[in-house]
Amino acid sequence: MDFCSSTTPTVIVIEQDEDEMSSSEDLPPESNTAEDKRVPDAAADQGVVALVEALEEHIHQSERDNHEKSQQQQMSQIDGHHDDDWSMDDDVIIDYIATDRCDGLNVDDCRVELGSQYNRKTLAEFEGKIELRWTERLKTNTRLFNGQKFRFDSVVTDGDKNLVFKLGLTQYRDYVETNLSDDVTWLQKKGKEMLNNSQGYLAEPLAVGGVVVTADGKVIFQQRSAWVAESAGQLDLPGGHPEPSEAAGCNNLTTFVEMEDLDARKVIEEIFQSQIKEVRDEVNIPVEHLADIKLLGIVRNRVTGNRPVCYFKMTCSLNEAEIRELYNQGGAETDESTGLLFLSTQKVYTMEKDEVDTWKQLCPSGKAAVTLFSITHQLSMENRPFQQV
Repeated sequence: MDFCSSTTPTVIVIEQDEDEMSSSEDLPPESNTAEDKRVPDAAADQGVVALVEALEEHIHQSERDNHEKSQQQQMSQIDGHHDDDWSMDDDVIIDYIATDRCDGLNVDDCRVELGSQYNRKTLAEFEGKIELRWTERLKTNTRLFNGQKFRFDSVVTDGDKNLVFKLGLTQYRDYVETNLSDDVTWLQKKGKEMLNNSQGYLAEPLAVGGVVVTADGKVIFQQRSAWVAESAGQLDLPGGHPEPSEAAGCNNLTTFVEMEDLDARKVIEEIFQSQIKEVRDEVNIPVEHLADIKLLGIVRNRVTGNRPVCYFKMTCSLNEAEIRELYNQGGAETDESTGLLFLSTQKVYTMEKDEVDTWKQLCPSGKAAVTLFSITHQLSMENRPFQQV
């Protein structure tokens, strides 16, 4: 579906950069000496005015530059812009990496804690904007539709070293109009001020994505279509969202369920199975050819308002030629991409430094998935990862 050594995992609340603001120190100090109390001549007066105007313009230009930079970062995920300066250290927040189990976590290593306390908090003055903007958006992209999603709050480890997901409920509409909106920085600032949580007013739908290794040792990449809401025109890996309706046993993705309709075990199974189903739908690979799914980590992507993504790896019993044949036949969601790219796992492990041109074409989410895949592989070989994390 379109977007859609042992350590204790933590959630990092991001401090927002303060806007550059004018203060009394930005302006020339007022003089208090007797000599300075005389009326300035016209040339001096014009000089002071010019200086003040220059300072004001500098401040306003800085604000415009900061706003433009913020918007470019936000839009890079949804309009196909490439970020050549992406880095794991600067562009994502790592909530969890399976460093103690480098092969990844099985579904039995994880569990879910559900609760309405993990739902998005609402702002009365903003809720009307969400509905209005979504309505306008549907007029220009009729392929979009709203659906219920799991809202990710945080992860912790329990006494048995299981990974515990703390989840509420949200919806895709709210994700587009909060995490991906022009107001995301304002919402994060309000969240920090009002809730001591920069993400409290954001939808935060849990997404999935990851690496599929074929029978001939290659990784599947997709060239995203121009019409999709995220990463349009960029290179990515299969992914999407786990669906509350499917965890509740419904087959209609537009069905909204209640918290009491959900069983925690079914939800964690849906999180893992949703990635298998995304590969099935987006690449047209039957699920019987997909196996050994493992969770590599959970990462928040700054360009999508710190939206969390579970990154997996799995194996496929088909080779590149067989997969291409199936993909070309078309499937439920193969139209979300325009073509496939296959790279050997060895090239993917070092893509960031050795396959630079391909790396630059990857969307931020794809880069995060490849980086986790590389880091956990290097750790499994008892090597120090070359990535700075």
